[in-house]
Amino acid sequence: MLASSCICVHLRAPDETGTWKWGSVCGIIELPKPVVEALAKGAVPQAPTLREIRSDDGSRVAVLDLILEVGASSVGDLEQQTRVLGWDWGVRSLITVSILEKPEGAGDYQQIGRPVFLDTGGLDGRQARLRREIDRLKTCRDRYAKLVKAAVIARVERKIPLPPHFQQWQDHIDAYEARIKLCWKKYERRNRELASLSANLLILLALLSDCQLICGENLTTLKTIGRGRGVRGRFRNWRNNTTVRGELWRVLRYKCYLLGLRCRHVEARGTTHTCPRCHQPAKTYLSPDPTHRRKADDWAPWLCCGNLACGWNGARDYAASLNIARLGLAFLITYHDTKRYEAYRMSESKDLLKPVSYTGTGATLLLPSQGITPRPSEGKHVYYAGWSNSIALRTSQAKSILAILSTSQLRKRLLESA
Repeated sequence: MLASSCICVHLRAPDETGTWKWGSVCGIIELPKPVVEALAKGAVPQAPTLREIRSDDGSRVAVLDLILEVGASSVGDLEQQTRVLGWDWGVRSLITVSILEKPEGAGDYQQIGRPVFLDTGGLDGRQARLRREIDRLKTCRDRYAKLVKAAVIARVERKIPLPPHFQQWQDHIDAYEARIKLCWKKYERRNRELASLSANLLILLALLSDCQLICGENLTTLKTIGRGRGVRGRFRNWRNNTTVRGELWRVLRYKCYLLGLRCRHVEARGTTHTCPRCHQPAKTYLSPDPTHRRKADDWAPWLCCGNLACGWNGARDYAASLNIARLGLAFLITYHDTKRYEAYRMSESKDLLKPVSYTGTGATLLLPSQGITPRPSEGKHVYYAGWSNSIALRTSQAKSILAILSTSQLRKRLLESA
């Protein structure tokens, strides 16, 4: 039974005679403030579901999920849209964001604002160390597994009794398996939180710039190879090719659907080696230093245009985000000229947009402060609250403007303006 700000729980259980009956009120659960606000705005409550969570230590917790049916915002008409947010999966940073606008009449694009880089170097280091710990635990587990296997084979084939430490070897294997499972849970939880945070940043930048179209690279055509050496290089390849990319798109598509924004894939081939000014092929180098301009490197972070009439040079990720946004502008210009475009029907991706538990999947609200006081804006980077020394925003904007994006104040302003 659902009250104004609480839930009265009734349980169905057998009585003394073994007959199943509904009992009296067993407990009252206070509803969270966001749920109360959603109900006040007309959200329709669905039947709650009861599920069980089993921890690694064997403890069991019952969780009651209250499902609310929230209506999605309508998608705006393309006639009124002239701005595109383009983002690229970066080499040195996680994502790089640029916003372009279609000028009135003939003319090239106009850039709105300055690029924003989401630097996750601190978190990448933690994830890499966790991967190395998992590899170490697997090595120890496999060593004991070989001893157990050899002892079992010797017992079957040569009738040799099991060694006295056989049971200890089994216990070690179980202990290592439990620790490996715990490390993987921690690793996946960080990836989900990082994907949700990145999706929130893209949506917030789009809303601040009055942009209704978000374009990102099509991940199915990309493959990271040959970047970095040793453990660090292997970790980057694994990260870029797997979890975070897919999770980021899943969360971004779902939130864009709820907010009425368009989210579009573009083919990213050539975007990292094309000059965003003259649109000619360009090469990448280690840095803008003339001593590093002697030999080009396909995976280098700095792009320099070889066209003498142009001479544009800048971060490779920045150039790629501009080129991806240009592809989105080409889509808008084509529609404005022909009034035709591929239908934007969410039913085509209904399976990808299946409602999920925000708490269970880490799909948190827009940039929450996580109950931790934000770090002051002094210093080289502006870190997200709750992610000190792990995730930071970098741009050429003033620190006072950039610090707003790392706190919950922006989310409050957006909600008040809505």
